[in-house]
Amino acid sequence: MNRIYTAILLSTLAAAMVSCGGGGRKSVSTGDPASVVTHKVVPGESWKSISEDFYGSAARAEALADFNGADPAVSPSPGKGIRIPLSPKDLDILDSRLDAAAIYNEGLDLAGKGDYAGAVIKFREALEEDTDLHEASFNLAVTYQKLGLQSNAETVLEDLVTKEPGNAEYYFALGNTRFHQGHYSNAARAFRWALDVDPGHLQSLYALAVSQEKMGEESKAKGTWRKYLKLDSDSEWADEARARLETLEKKQ
Repeated sequence: MNRIYTAILLSTLAAAMVSCGGGGRKSVSTGDPASVVTHKVVPGESWKSISEDFYGSAARAEALADFNGADPAVSPSPGKGIRIPLSPKDLDILDSRLDAAAIYNEGLDLAGKGDYAGAVIKFREALEEDTDLHEASFNLAVTYQKLGLQSNAETVLEDLVTKEPGNAEYYFALGNTRFHQGHYSNAARAFRWALDVDPGHLQSLYALAVSQEKMGEESKAKGTWRKYLKLDSDSEWADEARARLETLEKKQ
């Protein structure tokens, strides 16, 4: 159940930089965009997600929809071309995000080759360019785990879950690094947080049961194993869960 390093897609941001019209970053009157780019909507995108991609925040989703004469409550149709107004500040931020994404991908390449020390350097550099690049923070923590620097990973993840509390994967990773430090109670707490976000998060449910066993909470562990097996009955992990449950039941 190891977390896999994931790549960030640069196409959306790159498209913004190469399709800018109107002579580049020229001075404009107050309230006018420095440039307007056209973005082709892909399946699954919404005004909020597009706003996050181009502005780093969903807060401008309604204004973006209004700029396109659309209803903010209705996602744009896939394949539709929508106009994205960018101020000089937006363009500067977009530049930084592109630089951060490129550095981040260098870190992913190094991590994939097993050069974890080099990957740490790149992920840190990416975060200096864009502190909101959460996947860089996440993979920095994963790399620390690979290096056995669990305390470092925990520090990064504790900050990350405060910034993005709706991500079960981040809570699971936090619990995982606490577990490997022998902090089973705190690990269990993080796994429960993950399950609060996603009750079907199998990794967290499995890890919670193991943590409960480690703490001697065998009755709770049995209940957690049963919950796990209701969701996963035929995988390799299910076989292990079933064996652990049977062992606990034999102790009665």
